[in-house]
Amino acid sequence: MSEKILVAVDGSKYSKKAFEYSLNEAKQLNKSITILKVVPTLGYPENLFDESIKSKVEEAENLTQKWKNEAKNENVEANAEVMIEEDAATGIAKYADKENFDLIILGSRGKTDLETVHLGSVSEGVVKRARCPVLVIR
Repeated sequence: MSEKILVAVDGSKYSKKAFEYSLNEAKQLNKSITILKVVPTLGYPENLFDESIKSKVEEAENLTQKWKNEAKNENVEANAEVMIEEDAATGIAKYADKENFDLIILGSRGKTDLETVHLGSVSEGVVKRARCPVLVIR
């Protein structure tokens, strides 16, 4: 199965489910995981929101470190990464491609088609952009 597993998180209960699934997968296959949180700039230059971005990056680092420690407690080797990107889906796909991940695992809020059209969807964006398989956990 997969050699390198990337779990993309945002701190929601949906990403927590994806994280828990990735832990089980990693334990069964004796693999490590990388926990990634993308801090989106939403198209604005980073320097316009320096304090806001710094705060969001700090929150993201706290989240990924917390979940990395949870993985360690479950005897799963894990790395924690935070990146700043225009949007989360692009960041996740870019990171997975750059680091040659074999599988991306992420949560889905389970929005309806109408909500997806109006609000967009990170999981849908990752599925469209990623070059490796994507497992969406509901």
